[in-house]
Amino acid sequence: MIFINKASVDAGKVLGTTTLPASSRNTALQAVRYNSNSNMYVNTTNAPVASDQYTQGARFDANGAMYVRPVETLGVPANIDYDGGLAFDGTTNALLVTTAPVARYAIGWPLDQRGFVCMDPNAAAGAAPGAFTFQISTTAEQVTFLWTASTNALSYEIYLDGVLESTVSAPTLTTIIPVSSLSPGNLTMFAVNASGSTASTSNPVPLT
Repeated sequence: MIFINKASVDAGKVLGTTTLPASSRNTALQAVRYNSNSNMYVNTTNAPVASDQYTQGARFDANGAMYVRPVETLGVPANIDYDGGLAFDGTTNALLVTTAPVARYAIGWPLDQRGFVCMDPNAAAGAAPGAFTFQISTTAEQVTFLWTASTNALSYEIYLDGVLESTVSAPTLTTIIPVSSLSPGNLTMFAVNASGSTASTSNPVPLT
């Protein structure tokens, strides 16, 4: 995991969360608040009110969440203002964010070609992977793995006695490994989220 302006970044995009961080995470860089996974605390839905504060061109709600406007869902505003190289909604002062690829950087922020901050404001990005189970089916030639989906998982890792054997990207829920590459032991699968957090299954499966 890499960081820009303290915020965690995955695939070039700043990771955001709409879940209120613990009070111990109130301190931040450039007035931005973060959760324990260093995901930026953002407000993607509410309209600013008169009492909201401004810092370095950005606007924050009463809980310290930075107002952001995801342009893929809310559209590009008619009026755009710029402050410190960043683009804001000219009416609400919400930071304009996008899921588009990174084209350049400004004052440490990843921007697309329009100058909008590349961000994944999905609250699930920093949430822990949910519980799931898996099973195997073996033949003389191969081991087939099948598992249920883990919420918030971006990938799944298969371990044999603690050694990583395979990584599968979500939402795929099956994979095949040749028997010749595996030895007898205990198989365990982990779900991995955008912040690199993992959750083990509760059912290690023996391979004989």
